[in-house]
Amino acid sequence: MNKKLTAVVVLVLTIAILLVTLVPIRTHFARKSFKEALAFNRAKATISLKITPVFDGKPARADEMIIINLDNPLKPSEKFNLSPFKKTLTLTIPAKWLDVKFEGFDKHGLPIYRYKFLVRKYEVTLINVKDSLIGTKIVSIIPNKSLLTIPVEVEMRKTKFKKTKPAVRPFSKGYTEIEEYKNDIYGFTKIATLHSAPKERSQLVFPRGSIVYIQSKSREDSVEPLTTNWSNAGPAATQITSYTTSGYEQDGSSSVIKMYARYAYVRKKIVVSSSSGTVITYEELVFPLDSGGNGVQNYHTSLSEPSQMSGNKRLIGSGTGAQVNSDLKGVSGYYFTPAATLSFGVNYGQNGESANISLSLAAEAHYSQSPYVSIYIYGENGKNNDLWAFDKGTNWGVIYFKWVKY
Repeated sequence: MNKKLTAVVVLVLTIAILLVTLVPIRTHFARKSFKEALAFNRAKATISLKITPVFDGKPARADEMIIINLDNPLKPSEKFNLSPFKKTLTLTIPAKWLDVKFEGFDKHGLPIYRYKFLVRKYEVTLINVKDSLIGTKIVSIIPNKSLLTIPVEVEMRKTKFKKTKPAVRPFSKGYTEIEEYKNDIYGFTKIATLHSAPKERSQLVFPRGSIVYIQSKSREDSVEPLTTNWSNAGPAATQITSYTTSGYEQDGSSSVIKMYARYAYVRKKIVVSSSSGTVITYEELVFPLDSGGNGVQNYHTSLSEPSQMSGNKRLIGSGTGAQVNSDLKGVSGYYFTPAATLSFGVNYGQNGESANISLSLAAEAHYSQSPYVSIYIYGENGKNNDLWAFDKGTNWGVIYFKWVKY
């Protein structure tokens, strides 16, 4: 090997070693800086969205994309430019927290805090005019780390694009324009089930900042009013904005828990320009915003109780005075259907033609940022009996109870 080649190899190896060394160091300092900034509620998170378009269960093509921040109200006539599709999109967003709780010290004597972060929501819309495909997905971000990677699978659907005159904006790929936005749609929404056992009482507690996941839906059409079917746009993180509790269930009773949640509706015109002409389509999106915590209702019902314990298990206690708070967690894809039925009016066009929209939404037995079930034993249930909690394989999305001989 000649000296020049040897020098190149050494240089390449040196760069590789530096990269391997510097990446963990850079990550370490990013995490440290993030943790320190949290104390003053000034932290920022870097979010990497890994976006995959899918059609009929297979990878699909997307040419343009629209990213809309849904945190702030949208204004009629507000426009957002289309951009070329990217498989990876990086966002830097504030990591604001709504509440913080001190939980003791770690093994190094450093304080441990549990934060409840302000959830962020974005709408990701992908477009493929050539194949008449469009897809929309709500992306929910809980910015609880300095660096986060979030996979975003967007289900593309067949739609119609209406051709217009060749040049609406000849020097642009296109844009989307907000036609109507409403953020005052309310509905009682099934968010959980609550069980109890003999000589025990339970209550659901949602601290300020905790999160439930409620479905969003969208539809597209080439004309207004839109008449196509609604499609799933994904579960959206729905923040509880004030401390909320359900009523109690006790002595073996069960109930469905419904919460009064707020929703938004947005309709937009999507214009795509190219050398072959300009096309338009329209899209409507309905998604949950938040819940102020008022209007929680227990609907007492005879819910089916498992005869045998299964899944995760936890010992509660054996007699009067035993008390445990057990966090709700859950998992994506385990749905309460339907969870909410919404009905509201919208206006189309300059003449203000009105129409009524009705649709149902599901919700997941899926929770974040520590809502919990408060469990209290108020009496003995026979001799030598322990009360156990178990989840029937729902990752604590539902909590059941059973007295067991010990």
